[in-house]
Amino acid sequence: MSALRPAGLAALLLAACGPTETTPEKAAADLARARPLEELPTNPNVTVTGTRAFQCDGDFPVTAIYGTGPEGEPDVALVIMGQSLRLQQVKAASGARFQGVPGLQPDQGVVWWEKGDEALLMSFPWDSADPMADARVERTCRLKS
Repeated sequence: MSALRPAGLAALLLAACGPTETTPEKAAADLARARPLEELPTNPNVTVTGTRAFQCDGDFPVTAIYGTGPEGEPDVALVIMGQSLRLQQVKAASGARFQGVPGLQPDQGVVWWEKGDEALLMSFPWDSADPMADARVERTCRLKS
């Protein structure tokens, strides 16, 4: 086995101290790493005011997390089969209605319209000028007891 000469050892050490190459995969892995709670960014406008669990047609669970979004406006985050959708509150004649784009499919928006212990999960074309006129009911949901 040959020993490294001082010049070779110095070159090896300098190479190890140089800039490291970053790839998109490495950057994504760094962003996805677990961080302590105190390192996470905060926004005083973002709040959670309540959570409700629903069971929809076809054994389809939906969790609705109500609060305010980054702009301080009422919103809901729907958790559906591991996917989270953030919807803004819109005016409704009765109940609470929220809508947003994207929806459950890439070319659709979604409406969550809750009245008492029932809710409708609806979809509409993402480019619709009148989402409620174009919306169709995907699931009827009831609050879990």
